[in-house]
Amino acid sequence: MPDRSPQPSVSGSYGFELDLPPDWRAHPATATWVSGRIEGRCPPAWDCFSDARDALTLAVAAMDVGEVTLGAWQERVDRSRPAICSNTAPPTETTLDGEHALRWPVDCPSEGLRAVDLVAVHRGRGYVLILASPSSVGDEEIRELLDSLLATFHFAPQHR
Repeated sequence: MPDRSPQPSVSGSYGFELDLPPDWRAHPATATWVSGRIEGRCPPAWDCFSDARDALTLAVAAMDVGEVTLGAWQERVDRSRPAICSNTAPPTETTLDGEHALRWPVDCPSEGLRAVDLVAVHRGRGYVLILASPSSVGDEEIRELLDSLLATFHFAPQHR
């Protein structure tokens, strides 16, 4: 019988760890994220995690942002989004490993994708998490999946 327990994954690039659902794979970043831009579903400078079908993808990146406020970081990230995508609701407050965070839904109809974006600022680093899915995946499934992933997200000890 296959192991159905969560799989711990540690980011060597961005100082976090999380537990992946069974049948998910990790694709570590192969470059450093310096642009501060949203650059597609799983660019090489992002840590990406995907299900066995590659239908669902969690992409995570971080960069030094100094003393920026959470609101300013969210606006910067949001302005960097490709023009083919748009927010479907305003950001709502949440937390990421105890840090204040903002999350909001995004729709990219011409790509057949939608996403939930989340930003946080931790120790002078701006973090971006994007859970992308085909438009056919239901809101409740996406919310439950993101909540379960966020519940296991922790900044690595050297970044706490």
